[in-house]
Amino acid sequence: MEFCRKCGSVMLPTENKRYLKCPVCGSRRQNSIHRMKFTEINSKVSIPVVEQRDATLLPKTTAHCPNCGYKKAWWWVQQTDEETLINFFKCVKCGHTWRAE
Repeated sequence: MEFCRKCGSVMLPTENKRYLKCPVCGSRRQNSIHRMKFTEINSKVSIPVVEQRDATLLPKTTAHCPNCGYKKAWWWVQQTDEETLINFFKCVKCGHTWRAE
């Protein structure tokens, strides 16, 4: 959104969109078109496989296993991109692995 330098009103695009025109004072200037590109990011994250013998080295926490209902699990954190961290759990009883929602 751009404003008129003379009167401060919002500039509107002309029919061909090459210029912006002030509806109040009639001032015109060339339109600088800015385009944005949006890219969909795959929201599915694969769950890493942690072997049972390796899991015993991980810290334990209280977490409800969706598979068997047991309340103890090993847990770890994995970074999926620059900013996103996801908590993963592996059931101590049945070995089911899931991620925190």
